Amino acid sequence: MMLRSYLFLSLALLQQQTLAFVPPPTTASKTRSTVQATMNSQSKIDPSENHQSSSTVDEHSGPRLIFPGGGLFFYWQAGVISHLQEGGYNLSNAHLSGASAGALSATLAATGVDFYEATELALSLSEEAGVWDRPLGLQGIWGDMIHTWLDELLPHDADEMVSEKLHILVTPVPSFGKQTINKFDTRDDLIHANMASVHLPWFLNGDLTKEFRGQSVIDGSFLAKPSDYMDNEKHVDNALILDFKRDPVMRDRSSDFVNPGKGKQFIWDILEQGKRHAQIMDNQGEFRILQ
Repeated sequence: MMLRSYLFLSLALLQQQTLAFVPPPTTASKTRSTVQATMNSQSKIDPSENHQSSSTVDEHSGPRLIFPGGGLFFYWQAGVISHLQEGGYNLSNAHLSGASAGALSATLAATGVDFYEATELALSLSEEAGVWDRPLGLQGIWGDMIHTWLDELLPHDADEMVSEKLHILVTPVPSFGKQTINKFDTRDDLIHANMASVHLPWFLNGDLTKEFRGQSVIDGSFLAKPSDYMDNEKHVDNALILDFKRDPVMRDRSSDFVNPGKGKQFIWDILEQGKRHAQIMDNQGEFRILQ
């Protein structure tokens, strides 16, 4: 019975990698009103969900970028952040919240990593691992690849750069509540927090759970709600959700989120589409909160 439950959980995680509460807004005001309405309906956190944090997320002022999970659609978020980096937007005062692949996006953005270099390295590691020739693709080897990738990309002082401005979600087992991590003892601790947040049971490395700070956890995006990314309404006006499902071009491609079988160009196309959609968001004034 328990095995069957965990199999169901794994399938649910594979299907639920984005925030279902985000429709495709067309203006910045619609984005804020969507977040506001959601927070009004879900502002009370159920104590049974074991919602914990290294410190309270909303103690801090300033803009907040929210990165939901999305598997390979990390590269769409990479395109959005590349647009911001190339456009001279200052992310140093922003607080970045992410879960699963979104935790990777938030971490790299917070440490100023070049997303084109990150993509080149990811594709190189994939080629070395024979991902495009493996019948199972990324299954069973993705975890080691992500760890190597982060270790090569992150600056030596990454943990100090992101302290208390980066918020990574993990899901403790068996409570399936949410825990927000925003203090990191070392660079390795930051990497392990990311590995905990991206842990898809069995798929990532064959293990059911990931041990992190003395507890078993799984993918941080599982059953994630808006209140897990932002505790109350205090800073809703300064929040922006970067979810690929906001992009009409990408919305119908969600079934490809762990499927690299379409090759390298597919990955680059996702990144470039993220940049194109970011330009639309920019034209609509959605990035004014970063100025």
